[in-house]
Formats: sequence, C-alpha cells, structure tokens
Amino acid sequence: MPHLGSKSWVSSVPRRRLSVKKKFAMGILTTSLFLLAVELLLAAFGVKPCYLTNDPLVGFDRGSRLFVPLGDGQLMRTNPAKLAFFNDQKFWVKRTKKTYRIFCVGGSTTYGHPYRDGTSFCGWLRARLSDADPDRDWQVINCGGISYASYRICHVMQELADYQPDLFIFYEGHNEFLEERTYGDLKNRGSVMQFADFVRTRTRMGTVIHGTLQPGKAKPESNLLSGEVEAILDRTVGPESYHRDPQWNQGVVEHFRLSLDRACGIAKSAGAKIIFVKPACNLRDFSPFKSESSPLAAQDAAKWQHLVQEGRQLRDTSRFDQAAERFIEASRIDPRHALTLWETGDVLFKAGQQREARDYFVRAIDEDVCPLRASTTISDSVVEVATRSGVPWIDFPKLLEDQLEATAGHRIPGDESFLDHLHPTIEQNRRLAWALYDQLVKFGVAPAQSSDSQLQERVSRTVLDGIDQKQHANALVQVIQVLSWAGKNNEALNLSERAENEYPGVCGIASYRGRLLEKLGRRDEAFEWFAEAVRRDPEDCLAHFRLGSAYKHRKDFESARECFIRASHAMPAHAPSVLQYQLHMDFGMCCVELQRWHDAVHEFESAVKLSPRSPEAAAALNAALHCLRTEK
Repeated sequence: MPHLGSKSWVSSVPRRRLSVKKKFAMGILTTSLFLLAVELLLAAFGVKPCYLTNDPLVGFDRGSRLFVPLGDGQLMRTNPAKLAFFNDQKFWVKRTKKTYRIFCVGGSTTYGHPYRDGTSFCGWLRARLSDADPDRDWQVINCGGISYASYRICHVMQELADYQPDLFIFYEGHNEFLEERTYGDLKNRGSVMQFADFVRTRTRMGTVIHGTLQPGKAKPESNLLSGEVEAILDRTVGPESYHRDPQWNQGVVEHFRLSLDRACGIAKSAGAKIIFVKPACNLRDFSPFKSESSPLAAQDAAKWQHLVQEGRQLRDTSRFDQAAERFIEASRIDPRHALTLWETGDVLFKAGQQREARDYFVRAIDEDVCPLRASTTISDSVVEVATRSGVPWIDFPKLLEDQLEATAGHRIPGDESFLDHLHPTIEQNRRLAWALYDQLVKFGVAPAQSSDSQLQERVSRTVLDGIDQKQHANALVQVIQVLSWAGKNNEALNLSERAENEYPGVCGIASYRGRLLEKLGRRDEAFEWFAEAVRRDPEDCLAHFRLGSAYKHRKDFESARECFIRASHAMPAHAPSVLQYQLHMDFGMCCVELQRWHDAVHEFESAVKLSPRSPEAAAALNAALHCLRTEK
C-alpha cells in the first residue's frame, strides 16, 4: 500500500468530472449571484429602476411641481399654477410621531368633481378619521387632478414620494383614453424584446447600462405630452373625433397596467402602502357617447335599422317585452353598436329582466367609441395588478350594487348613485370613504369603530355643514353644460331637474333648464323657465339674453329688445366674446324688424369689432347702413 504522501497515491485517485448540465447550472448560479450582488450594491447607492422615475411609453414637457413651499418652507401648498386641475391643499413638511400622511391620487372623482375636496371621498375619510381619533395628526391630502390619467398620476406620485407618505389611495380608470398617444404593436413584441424591456426598466443594472449607452434618449415626439392635460375633446366640438381603433385601445390598456405596476413600485420605494379602488360608473341611466356600426351587408343594415325603429316605437308605448325582442335581434346583427346595446339593456330593465339587462349595459360601455367610462378590461386590470402585487383593493362597484340590491332589488347603478356618467353623489363618496376606513382598520392604523347612525350623523354634520349651496348648484350647472355639449340633452335635463329639487331658486339652473328644453324642441316650456330665471336674478345677463331670444322667436320684437337692453347693461367685461357677439347680432336683428336703423347699425358694428372676419356680421351691417341711408 503506497504511503499517503506519495505522488503515486494521489495520481491513483480518479478525478470527478462535472457533467455539462452541472457546469451550466453552476455558471447560471454564479452569474445570478453576481448580478444579485450588483443589484444590491446599486440599491445601496440609491439607484432606482427607471420605471419608477420614467414612464417608458410617454414623456412630459418640464412642468411645475404640484406643491410649493410657503414662507420659510415648513408648509407645502398646492402650486397656484395647478389650481385649474387640483384642489387647494396644504400640509406641514415636518412630521410628528402622531402624523399619518395619506395622498389620495386619481382623476376628477378623487378631486370631488363637480364639487370640491370637502365632499369627495378624501374629505369624508378625513372627517371619519378625525372623529375616530382626534388626537392623531391625520393628513388626508387630495391630489386628484381633473382629467388626469394613470400615467400622469404616476408622474405626480414621483413628487409625492419625496414627502414621506404613509399611504397612497389610487382611484383611476376613466381618463385613459382622453389624450392621444402612439403605441405601435405592443402585444406582438417578441419574448426576447419583452425580456430586454424588463431588464432595461425593472432592474438597476439595466437602468445604469441603458443610461450610459443611450444618455438622455427622448421619447418619440408623438408621445411627448405637455405639462398639463390636453384632452382630445378639448380640441374638438365633441366626441366626433373618436373612432374605433382596436390596436390603440389595446395599447391604452397595456399602458394602464404598466402605470398600475409603477404606482405599486413608487409607493414601495417610498416606504408607503397603497390601496387601489376599482372604478365605478353609471350603467343604467347614461347612454354611450358615440356609436359606430359594424360593416354590414346592405340587407343586414336595412334589417338592423328596421328592428331598431320598431323597438323604439314599442318602447315609447311601454311594450317593453316586445321592444326587447326587437333590440336583442338588432344586437345580434350588429353586436358592436353601443347605443343599440344600451337600448337593449334599457328595455330589458324596464321589462323586469335585470340580470340580462346588466350584461347589455356593460357591453354598451365596452363598445362606446368615445370611452369616457372605464371599460371591463380597464376595471379588470385594477384587480389583476392588485392581486398579483399583493395590494388591497376596494370593489367600489360592488359596494354600490350591494346597496341597490338591498334598497331597490337590482344591481345596476344609475342616477341614484351618480351625478352624470361617472361622478358619484355625495352620499356614495361617503360610502367609499367608509370602505377605505375599514381597510385602515385592517392595517392596524385606525381604531375599530361601529358605523352606527350616530357616528354617520356626526361625521355628516362635519362634512355637510360647510357646504355653500349656491356654489354646489353652480357646480351642477357646469356638469349640465358639459353633458349638453356632448349631445346628452336628455341626461342633462334629468340632472337639471335633480338640481332644481336639491337647490331651488338658483337662476343658473332655471336658465340652463330652459336652454335644454329649447334644444329638445319644447319651446313653450323653455320660455317659462327663461322667465323664471330672470325673476330669480334680474341682474343675470345670460337669463335676459335667453329670454330675449325666446321673445324674438315668438316675433315679439319689442319685448325681445327690452330683454337685450337689460342683458347689455348686465354683461360683464370678461364675458365670453362668443356670447357678446351673439347678443349684438340678435339685438341688431330685433332693431331691423322694428326698423330702428341707428340702433341696428350700432349693434352690428359692435359685432364686427368682436368678429372682424364674420361674413354674417359684415353683411348685416351693410344692409342696415343701406336701409339707414334710404330712410334719410
């Protein structure tokens, strides 16, 4: 037997050779550990994955921050330049041991539109928390931006992450289609490209390498957005510019999911929790904004048209079961026409077939070519990302549906829950705040509290006692105007009736109610409401102008002239030039009918000054001048 120290013994021991698979596995393990060490090292140096600081699909022009310091910088307040989109909010920079800081982010629902912060779900939550534990420094800061979509909200969250938040409440989904962006074919990107995108945007090392190789690479010019919202609707006369575009819609949904992921990452990087709210909207009492027919053969198109006409005639005579048969058949011929789907749901609901009706109402929203309400894919994305990320979420639609089932025997939200197509009533904002409070109890942040009638009355008094009734009435008038602009005159008329019941005696409600009746061809009723508006506020120029126009249509030119004189005297200098122009033109036409040529020339000259390129004003002025010379 050889000595243990001899070379012959060592050489006689067979060497173990690693298999190719084991060598490969060892290589993968070693590389992974190295990459993990690099990630941890970059994290220690404060490097963040770029998806937390930059949206990979859109860029933003340099804009102002949402909050700016006041005085010595100890107090932050909403930037005055942002007050057209955000509520005026403030908070102390320095925290105490008792501080719990909540940033509520989202669009106009979070904002509290058409009202303001006080009656939003943020305002209700603030009041409920203060009632439950008045010794704690509850900071519920409303950062809802009107018309803000999820990618803009993430841009705001990047700033808010610097203010030591404890919690973000994220309510979004209705504004995703407002702004134009270009996506290309996101879905069909290969797995290699998807993996490369993940490494570049989600890892610190990928962020550093990409930033080194392509420093300051800009987004495509088509996806460089302004500092504030430029909605498609703001550049058009209504929903007409929207058309069905499946590829773009798909890109919008993918972008929304990406924004939800980013929101989770931003909250986590700031050491804060986040709660998602699944968006809710008016299913039952609000028809689609725009419908487009599917390509149909001439025979099918004719049959579809005939069925829809028959269905409407049967509906108008309250034969809802028969109407439903016609609309269902029409919807089979064209399953993508949003209005037909909504009308099918409407007659099914009236026929007592609520479950079937709900399906059609949902399909109508999904097929709306002007999608200003969250589609099923948008709403489902909230649940999908929340579940995958382990984030709690509030099922707001279910809250509303459960209440309706208990009180009305069905589960289809409508005007009892919403002021328009998506903005909840003050009471439903309270309901959402109560659900958010329950989640804070689960977090162990808020004390458990039974929501009895005394608590509800106490908190409601805190929230509602400070309401300015006239301000709220005028806020509803703004909603009515927007609905009318979008062609939703019947919905606007229904809201005007609700507004009149809640805030009787307001001039603006009476004036715009008359305008809606006029648009619907109900001129006699309109005239009475215009006269009522003038009685309510004898100094309101718009009320006098509309009453004067109604007199003019009746050919009572002397009464119309008197109204126009009062409107002219009451017209503020900052009134819209379009209104001033129309007043001068209508006033001038009355003077022509009364053969008051001097007055007519004066009014038409004023109209020409306001609109020098108007051929109508120039022609009217020339004709009046001719009549004046002839008379002389």
